[in-house]
Amino acid sequence: MLQLLVHRYIKSLSLLIAAFVVLGSFDVEAARRRKGRAKPRKVERRATTTAPAAADSESDEGSDEPAVASPAAAVVSAGSGSEEIIPGSGTGVVAEGEAPGTAKGAPTLLITGFVDMGFAFAQNKGVGYAKDVGNNFEQYADKTAVFVGDPASTYMNTRHEAHDLGEAGNFPLAFDGMQGKGHPMGAINSATIDLIAELSDKVRLQVSTEFLPRQPVVQNQTGMGSFVNLDMAFLDYKPLDQYDITITAGKFIGITGIEYRWRRAPDRWTVTPTLVGRYMNGNPIGVKVRGKHFDKRFIWNVGVTNGNSFTNDTRIFESVETNSGKTYSGRLSYDFAFGPITLLEIGASGSYGPQDGQISNTPKQWDVGPDFQIAWNALQIRGQWFKVNTDGGGINETKNYIAEAWYVEGMYSFPGLLSMNTVGIYTRFSRRKADEIDPKYVFIVDVSQITPGVRIDITESIIFKAEYSINLEVGYISKYAFDNNIFTSSLVAKF
Repeated sequence: MLQLLVHRYIKSLSLLIAAFVVLGSFDVEAARRRKGRAKPRKVERRATTTAPAAADSESDEGSDEPAVASPAAAVVSAGSGSEEIIPGSGTGVVAEGEAPGTAKGAPTLLITGFVDMGFAFAQNKGVGYAKDVGNNFEQYADKTAVFVGDPASTYMNTRHEAHDLGEAGNFPLAFDGMQGKGHPMGAINSATIDLIAELSDKVRLQVSTEFLPRQPVVQNQTGMGSFVNLDMAFLDYKPLDQYDITITAGKFIGITGIEYRWRRAPDRWTVTPTLVGRYMNGNPIGVKVRGKHFDKRFIWNVGVTNGNSFTNDTRIFESVETNSGKTYSGRLSYDFAFGPITLLEIGASGSYGPQDGQISNTPKQWDVGPDFQIAWNALQIRGQWFKVNTDGGGINETKNYIAEAWYVEGMYSFPGLLSMNTVGIYTRFSRRKADEIDPKYVFIVDVSQITPGVRIDITESIIFKAEYSINLEVGYISKYAFDNNIFTSSLVAKF
């Protein structure tokens, strides 16, 4: 194990050194000019510091487009669809109209990134579920185990990592890396580096790499220890000058929903994802096409990928294709902003294809749901409802998974409060109901979550967030309720 870790770190270090060597071969002055031009478009009509993470309320599908760090960039609430500010690597803001069509001479390379450090503790030994030891669910008597609750309810960071997966770590729930057992613990959630290359005035390449220190457990295959994750690697191509259409190929952010736009720590209001986020925050491999029309108020996005946009903790996700079928995804949205309402976006999205994780094309999976965003002065509200269904069965006896989830969250910002760049208070209400029926075990999920918190943008580059999630087992499993609340915090430094 030690030799394996050393080998991984040597390879990672070699990649970093190679990146810096490549950087030296590019035109440094051109890169500086590129950086200097990357400023928010038309945001001067708003206060220069109104709400943290301007990208949080942007009305754009293209948040996989990188954000270039700019000292002059203000942290603002996004305006209407024609003035949106785009999140990308979480390292600043850049007007959509300037990307990727700004490089006019030699190719340029920009290195950005962030470090996300956290501290958390939780009840129930950090586990978001409990085992049915009384055999209360006779319909599942043939299963090895039945669990009630939600493993996602004790997420401790934006990467969908629970404080601990407990006994479920013995089942194929991928990446039980934290294993905090509920104890107060500090963690390096992620050290992320983005390489952004303007290859021409129409083509951009972005590669994003995460360095993740984690706890190894030899006897548990899900406790793989520290590792390096290729988060994104994609090409953007804008073929037409007269139309705002972008073709993206590679490993990119998802297409469905809206939460993927702020899935990274600097962009997200909160510390943790919603209970819906696991269905749209994954990074599939494939091709997508996005268009914006009518002053960028109307946006469409369609794609063909190996699999869905689920995160890997759902276990219904794959980067490498296991069947010959593809997943087809799409989203439509329109921004009805008017007067003091600077953002009023309503959208709907969904996907359909063979169920991931098995070799047959016969079992299908689909998901669908509406979403909305509203911004009015310093108040921002957004939400999503999502329905998921997988057939299960097939050659691999994959699990049958039926889920319904929704959330609403809002934040009010106080620019300049306590001499800080911005102080924001937020609250999130979320609920997930699901039946996850595997050949060996069952998860019965019906959980409501209330998450109040605070976000403090100390400077434009240093962000502190803290929150407390109250988890309530409701509905069918309310009589099996247990205490599994969690406190978590995050300190983000971006460059």
